[in-house]
Amino acid sequence: MRRRADVAEHVRAILQELDLRDRVHVVIYAYENGLVARHEFHPNGRYQVHPFG
Repeated sequence: MRRRADVAEHVRAILQELDLRDRVHVVIYAYENGLVARHEFHPNGRYQVHPFG
């Protein structure tokens, strides 16, 4: 089982490799590079995906 310090070190290494400051910048990076799509919740209870293009 990984220790919390091990996980934190891996996260720091990834942030450094991608030249990102924090988790907010990871989310921005993911959206800008098409790693995630924007989802919107609709009153009918379903999510609608809006891919980037």
